[in-house]
Amino acid sequence: MQNVKTGGSASGRIGKVVFYFALSVAMSLLGVSSGYADTAARTAGQDNLEQEIAQILRDNPKAHRIDTYNIQLDEGAMLTFPAPSAGGTGEASTQAMSCDWQRLCLYDGTGGSGTRLSLYSCQRWYYLEDFSFRDKASSIYNAQSGGSRAIGKFVDTRGDGTWLQLGTLATGGQLANLALDRAPDGGTWNNRIDKVWACDA
Repeated sequence: MQNVKTGGSASGRIGKVVFYFALSVAMSLLGVSSGYADTAARTAGQDNLEQEIAQILRDNPKAHRIDTYNIQLDEGAMLTFPAPSAGGTGEASTQAMSCDWQRLCLYDGTGGSGTRLSLYSCQRWYYLEDFSFRDKASSIYNAQSGGSRAIGKFVDTRGDGTWLQLGTLATGGQLANLALDRAPDGGTWNNRIDKVWACDA
């Protein structure tokens, strides 16, 4: 009568044990390596942010740092940076279209993401070059109140000394992607805003 093997040889079973042990160790090391990579990416993102903030403070003598992610640029203007994520791009989704009440907010990313410039003083033009934000806005949210008197006006100043009013935005209005908003000259608003009139109130 022929013998039937039902469990494999001892050496075969030992080989399987060794294989799964090695696989477990490799997976553990991969997890550790991934953790180190995430930490390194966050550190690099924070370093880049610190360099950017230092440059803005040098370029804007009136500015002062309030905390890790906020700079008071001058009376009525504040710059807020997103916290760096593991990828170094910032946790933009947590701040999407977030704008404090009575503020007019511009963002350098679409959908209210990225760095945010908050404006909250009336009866004045804000020249965005003074705030390191010229030609950077890609979305806008007007969280002001006061009806027609709080309409924001957005202007593109040209190199030949002329200027173009790109358009306006009433209270409660949102423009989530300025690449989709047409300007009077046939272009779009995206990365063109040079100065802003926040409100008349």
